[in-house]
Amino acid sequence: MYWAAFAFGSAFTHATLYALTKYYLKHVPRYFFLGVSYLFGAIALLAANLIVGLPVIQPGFISVVAVTTSLNIVAAMLYTRALEQSDISLAFPMLAFTPAFLLLTSPLLRGEWPSPLGVLGVLILVLGAYLLGLGETRDPLSPFRNFSKNRGMQQMLLVAFLFSITSNFDKEATLHSSPPFTALVMFSSWAIVFLLFHVLRGERKVPKKLALQTGLVGLVPAASAVLQNAAMLTAIVPYVMAIKRTSLLFNLLYARFLFDEQQLRQRGIAALIMLVGAGMILAA
Repeated sequence: MYWAAFAFGSAFTHATLYALTKYYLKHVPRYFFLGVSYLFGAIALLAANLIVGLPVIQPGFISVVAVTTSLNIVAAMLYTRALEQSDISLAFPMLAFTPAFLLLTSPLLRGEWPSPLGVLGVLILVLGAYLLGLGETRDPLSPFRNFSKNRGMQQMLLVAFLFSITSNFDKEATLHSSPPFTALVMFSSWAIVFLLFHVLRGERKVPKKLALQTGLVGLVPAASAVLQNAAMLTAIVPYVMAIKRTSLLFNLLYARFLFDEQQLRQRGIAALIMLVGAGMILAA
């Protein structure tokens, strides 16, 4: 069950990344943040690869990485915009839908079929998402109204769907190389693309101290990516991503104590229900 430990570690670092992203986007331009953080992450991953040794690259690695890298660039642009436009406690839980989407994408892309228990887990997860939208109100139509008006929630739901595709390609790339090498190639590509966006869009300059802090944030997604890839070496993608969604609990704590977002009690209960569904997917 080493894969579960890796997945839980990825969950914690993933929630930490979103909390840090929410904070630093208030102080630095979006593309600068993405480019510099991925650059520092790539440097750390390069060091890790030199320590553990470079893997033998299997045929097909480049094409698989090209697909997941491209889709993850779109996802990164969407999630940073979502965190700018919405409460972290509303936008982030939309990512809990990734395991639900995976019940469709994994059979199509990897031949990993869900069991009846897994389908039931999805239904419970959707129920949690419904309750999440209720907030402090008892209006049963409130989730539909919140979702239709909240651009951040809409964008993060799209990110969840993109992740259900990229995670399958991430596993394929990892099987063709190694967890740290796959992450290194993707982080290097992302750093180049987003730093180019930063220059082309003429974003404002950032003080050196703040730039360094932004770069150090990149160590967090680097660790999360390696842990996720390592977990997927021995477990199917829906299971790993379901466990990774326990990041919701960490994220609610960040929302309350770092960003002072209120009305989290009902959202916390809803997040727990969503995690029960994710746990049933894991047990399927």
